[in-house]
Amino acid sequence: MPFAADGEPRWSTDLILADRVVAPALVAHRADIALWRVHRRAAADATGHQFSFAFYAAPEVARQVFADLQASCTLRALADAGVVREQEYSDTTRLDRPGIADTSDRSWSPALQVNWPFFIMGVSDLWLGLVTAHAAAGDPPGPCASVRALQAHYDGVSRAVEGVWEGEGGHALLHHLSGVFAYRSVAVHETRLMTF
Repeated sequence: MPFAADGEPRWSTDLILADRVVAPALVAHRADIALWRVHRRAAADATGHQFSFAFYAAPEVARQVFADLQASCTLRALADAGVVREQEYSDTTRLDRPGIADTSDRSWSPALQVNWPFFIMGVSDLWLGLVTAHAAAGDPPGPCASVRALQAHYDGVSRAVEGVWEGEGGHALLHHLSGVFAYRSVAVHETRLMTF
């Protein structure tokens, strides 16, 4: 996705995709999807701003999910407007990453690689739930609303979800995650400013 005119990523586009494109496909096929997650990234590099929906399912389920995503009038409108420049779907005729741990970071321990997908699915489910709850509030645009109307609405949704993270994430998420691990220190070995 292109960056906004001010050179910043338009993070709210991710929320449009999550709520209007991914959520309906996920609801329709959730019983057949073992694991799923979202991934958001934006950097001033060749990849740029990217929103990903990754899931672990049988090839025939993947084909059905891909068909649902591609049939979305919202995704078509975003693509036609140049808001989504490229779409990429896995090849379902071959298994590039057949194991549950295959999308985890290879630098992690094997036990963490195998178990992290379950953690990030829970985080993704929480985030998507916040997005859909805030998107439904007020007067949301209709099913095939204009890109401009969607952007205006989801700019507000993005601010609301970011507000939950900023105001409640420290206790609700980080404190309780720390508690699960007996409040042990975590090593952060970075020489740059990190926000997380």
